[in-house]
Amino acid sequence: MERKRILIASDATDPHSAAVAYALRKKGHDCEVLYTPDFPTLLSLSLGVDPEDRANQILTRGPDLLRADQSGGFDTVWRRRPAGVVLPDDMHPGDREVAERQGEAMLTGLFAFLQRDPRTFWVNSLASDGTALHKPFQLRAAAASGLLIPETLFSNDPEQIRAFLRKHSGTVAYKLMRPASWMADEGGKPRVFGAYTTALSEADLPDDDEMIQLCPGIFQPLLRKSFEIRVCCLGD
Repeated sequence: MERKRILIASDATDPHSAAVAYALRKKGHDCEVLYTPDFPTLLSLSLGVDPEDRANQILTRGPDLLRADQSGGFDTVWRRRPAGVVLPDDMHPGDREVAERQGEAMLTGLFAFLQRDPRTFWVNSLASDGTALHKPFQLRAAAASGLLIPETLFSNDPEQIRAFLRKHSGTVAYKLMRPASWMADEGGKPRVFGAYTTALSEADLPDDDEMIQLCPGIFQPLLRKSFEIRVCCLGD
């Protein structure tokens, strides 16, 4: 069996990346797990570019990495669930904003740097993953593939939203464009709140149209499901 070099980029709270890395190592492959939130406090990255573009370097230093020099590249890169940078809470707000932007640019730059090798198999490449994460693209791709999809409205236009609700018996399924969670006090204690797919009627909408216009959403007919299937396809 040919030994493969594999990179998994994820978050330390994700058990799936650790399980897959363990299985791949048991099979004799060289599998690195890069926990992106470790950057920059626990993880250091160095990218070196030779003037003649012949000896590019990728150096890493941090917990759980098998080696420091990653310059040989990887046969496969799985961008499982890479998260953003984590910085100390006591940083000056101005410094923090600058450091966050530089850190995010560095992490994105690392993946772009690795994409230089055309032999690497990506799940998924930066370009395709960036597009595929957007819900409007997902639904158009699903419809083009022959899948049945419900009529869908992406909008922040109060008039269009109210018309869509009336068209579908006054109640629809409302979804966020992207997942969201936040901290807030409840009874003097901090709690984590999240927004999920929910049934929405016209009576639930604010009377103030300007408030509706501030946050776009996804609106679909409310379809009661009997079961749910999630399918992952890799390669062809």
